[in-house]
Amino acid sequence: MKKRYLGFQTMVHIVFAILTVSFILPFLIIISVSISNETQITDYGFKIIPKIIDLTAYKMIFSDFSSFFRSIVFTAFVAIVAPITACIVQALIAYALAQDDFRWRTPINWYLILTMIISAGTIPTYVINTTVYHLNNNPLIYFLTGLVGAWNIILYRTFFKGISHSLIESARIDGASELQTIWYIVVPMAKAIFAIQYVLAMISHWNNFTTSLMYISDERWMSVQHVMQRILDNATLLKQAYSMMGSSMNTEIPIVTMRYAMCVISIIPIFIVFPYAQRHFSKGVAVGSVKG
Repeated sequence: MKKRYLGFQTMVHIVFAILTVSFILPFLIIISVSISNETQITDYGFKIIPKIIDLTAYKMIFSDFSSFFRSIVFTAFVAIVAPITACIVQALIAYALAQDDFRWRTPINWYLILTMIISAGTIPTYVINTTVYHLNNNPLIYFLTGLVGAWNIILYRTFFKGISHSLIESARIDGASELQTIWYIVVPMAKAIFAIQYVLAMISHWNNFTTSLMYISDERWMSVQHVMQRILDNATLLKQAYSMMGSSMNTEIPIVTMRYAMCVISIIPIFIVFPYAQRHFSKGVAVGSVKG
């Protein structure tokens, strides 16, 4: 029996080692291609270790450093602040829905479920946001569009219902207000769900491209993803123009390596933030499997 157990453990370790390599290998290839010479990639394909290290792609991306740096700072600000406001609003709604004595609990729950099933669509949403709320070319679009999410509220509510009601009743008996109960009782016991929701929302805001593309034309409020796409589009047009003129400058614009360099720039914040929130992921992700 012990030999069978050891054999099974060995197989499990081998399978997970293979899976780990299969997950790490694409990242290594992305980094390698981003610092490779485009001619070498065209001739020899993708390699883990580049034959010639060429940073031309990064130089072209950072050529207009002031504009690019401004977009990084603004996007980082949105990615840090917007999830905080969303977590506060969603948690307050979920706390009310988790209380059995809240009379409007059932109709609001049904309303949230209906919003998940029935969606207005992209065009009506765009029309309302621009003509009714006047959020066109307004940085508030990044904060207001994701302020309330039905699925996130349900996750918060499910987690809050798992907290012993006797703790909340004890706080009320001691004279604590609802906000004090949330801050001193609920929040400390719900760090896992707050962490997972905050990190996922922050990654979503950092990688947000469509909101900036649809609503923003002012360069001051463009997301870093939108700015990088504009740099890539301009480089592609320039390469096509050089190609039509038969200029040798055509080969000096590395479109392929620029794409992979942008991927590297996009995933750097995720690599920085994820290790700090990793310990909360197991608890936070498991919330969705709990019924209540």
